[in-house]
Amino acid sequence: DHRDLHLSIRRQRQMCIRDSMRLGELLYRQGEYNQAVELLNRSIHLGADTADAHRYLGLALTALGRLEDAVVALEQAVARAPGDADIHYSFAYVLQRAGRQSDSTRELRRVLELNPGHELAERALAVGNASNER
Repeated sequence: DHRDLHLSIRRQRQMCIRDSMRLGELLYRQGEYNQAVELLNRSIHLGADTADAHRYLGLALTALGRLEDAVVALEQAVARAPGDADIHYSFAYVLQRAGRQSDSTRELRRVLELNPGHELAERALAVGNASNER
């Protein structure tokens, strides 16, 4: 039946997009940042317009020194998952790397609102506060 074929094609396409996004994340974790950016961008354009896809794109862009592009990617990630403390933490990290300390501090505070026991955010805020006291 024609509808079954369309449904099957749609499922295969979704699996392919999901696998492509996972491979992009794996490439990021392995330090293959250029390949990760390429694959994650392609995945997003094909329909994997998820918070995680934008998050790992932003982190890979950060590793390549493309900080303004990274900020945009993490803004997209936060917009797609505003309640995810780990995505806010990644955004804080990218903002800090981009020299936007007050914005980074704001995001770290948001992380702690969402997850009061987030140790990395607590440490980052403590380090930032110690630097400001000098």
